[in-house]
Amino acid sequence: MNIEHLSDKHQLDYLEKKLLTYLVDYPEPLSKLGIRKAAQDNNTSISTIIRLAKKLHFEGYTDMVYHIIFSRNQKKETTKGDLFTISTEMVRQYSGTFRELFQKYQSKKVVVFGLGYSQLIANYINEKLLINGWNSISNTHLQLFSEAHQGEVLLIFISQSGETPRALDIIKNASQNGIDIISFIGNAGSSAVPCSALPIIINAYNQLGDLQYMPNTFFGETILLFEYLYSDFLENLKQCNE
Repeated sequence: MNIEHLSDKHQLDYLEKKLLTYLVDYPEPLSKLGIRKAAQDNNTSISTIIRLAKKLHFEGYTDMVYHIIFSRNQKKETTKGDLFTISTEMVRQYSGTFRELFQKYQSKKVVVFGLGYSQLIANYINEKLLINGWNSISNTHLQLFSEAHQGEVLLIFISQSGETPRALDIIKNASQNGIDIISFIGNAGSSAVPCSALPIIINAYNQLGDLQYMPNTFFGETILLFEYLYSDFLENLKQCNE
């Protein structure tokens, strides 16, 4: 558990670091640990613990404890299958709508959008589409998401948290204007999910990911799943044309 990194990231003082370590190392069930006992065990006040939760961007003590428990469970959870098996199952789940949308916009415009690391994935998908003859761009031109372009533009959105304010503003505006959206998101609770014609959820977003030395597979899985879905679309298209 990388407490040191989390402490540096959020600039925790000695007591806050001690409190976080206490919670992370607390014997299960952590869910039964009340805030008063946590304060007593550390000779501190309830308000100090609440301030720690806020500093870590949680709504309060209960929210912080929930995420620590979630982080523990995510570490304990065994892999349910290799990436090939998982991707194959997800292709079955999403391929129908993916085919319909790609068929609809095959001769129209596709905009692939992401910020930060997601921009790298957006660039990859954009290049993939370009070399296959699609009218695709990876730059965000807001005028393309106006109501006048409804039915003419397909937006592909990539975001692990699905909660980046600037990205959400763009997605919500595009959705309100009737733009079809395919989202690759790592957070099933993201506000972008209801805005998407096809929300593709890839693993779970862990707000306390810095607590563990865990691999971040979201970006790799996004590329892998897109490749499978696009290949499925091309195969289906070939069969329809025969």
